Amino acid sequence: MTSNYKRPQRMRTQRERKKPNLQSKKKLDKNVAVAKNLPLSSKLVYIDMKRGKDAELVEEHLIKLGARVEAFLTADINYVISSFGPSKVEDVQKCSDENPNSPINSVASPFSCIPSPSAPGAAAAESKKSAVSRGKALAHLARSKHKTSTVVTNAEKMGVKVISVEGLYYDSY
Repeated sequence: MTSNYKRPQRMRTQRERKKPNLQSKKKLDKNVAVAKNLPLSSKLVYIDMKRGKDAELVEEHLIKLGARVEAFLTADINYVISSFGPSKVEDVQKCSDENPNSPINSVASPFSCIPSPSAPGAAAAESKKSAVSRGKALAHLARSKHKTSTVVTNAEKMGVKVISVEGLYYDSY
């Protein structure tokens, strides 16, 4: 018959408990030495991606390169890695403002062709302003009302370098 009796383990003395493990100390020293030579050591990175295998893979690679991955976007961050890339909204608006013959401004809206019956003088001034399509005008109005901003635009406002995931992989090869 077997018994369920467990033999009590020997109590360690205080001196035995405090004895350092020399092998683990050597490993720690080696890791510290290696960490100083890593390309992203002392860099803070924020990952703006949907959680999944790709995000975990990117996070693992960054940690292996010595980066510290932060959970929140702050001004201390050095790099933002995003699946969306740098924002292009401002570039499109600059191009359309500079070039009046651009295709963005030349698209006529069916609502801008007919003058408004309410004020004949206001229709001429309004038609000059409304060279933008109705959809773009609604999108601009929604952006200005709600003042929503993405992580990428916030990072650009703070002066943080934004790197797209595609750019990250293309630059490495």
